[in-house]
This record gives sequence, structure tokens and C-alpha cells, in this order.
Amino acid sequence: MTIYDLKPKFQNLLRPLVRRLYSAGVTANEVTLAACVISVLLGGVLIKFAEVSTLFFLL
Repeated sequence: MTIYDLKPKFQNLLRPLVRRLYSAGVTANEVTLAACVISVLLGGVLIKFAEVSTLFFLL
């Protein structure tokens, strides 16, 4: 199985979520900004609680 086999299946899984976001008026830029904010927050949590190794499964 190659990445080219997985991509259409993954896209089909995301379609219902994409439709709901579109219906709610969410833009692609807003999704990107939200992902950036979540990434920075997760990085901060991992720095603050670096001794808790199980948190690294969130990556």
C-alpha cells in the first residue's frame, strides 16, 4: 500500500468534517491558524510538563 492509495481514503474520512466547517462559515485560513495555535499550546504544555513522558504521545 502506497501513500497514493491512502490519500483518497483519508480525504473521504475528512469530507463530513469539511462540510460542517464550510456550513459554519469557517475558512481554510482559520483552520490553519487554529492548527498553529494548538501546536504552540501543545509545545508549551510539553515544555512545562517535560517530566511527564506520557504527554509526548499527544505529538
